[in-house]
Amino acid sequence: MRFNRSTPASLFLNLLVVACTLILTFPLVWIVMMSLKQQAEVMTWPPRFIFTPNLKTSAFCSMPPRPGQQATAPSRLIS
Repeated sequence: MRFNRSTPASLFLNLLVVACTLILTFPLVWIVMMSLKQQAEVMTWPPRFIFTPNLKTSAFCSMPPRPGQQATAPSRLIS
């Protein structure tokens, strides 16, 4: 069965879906942005949305320990 909606109703529903999508994805985008910033940039007020990403932290978390270096526990990475 096909519903016949008027153009204004269809436009309103599409805008509502887009708004809900933006609201629900914003926290995920915020988390990714914060993970790429340095500690001092995370705490600045007002927050800056344009920044130079810091990939050293991400690379450190994904790299295996060097020979002779002790592996770091995940809880130590967070603190």
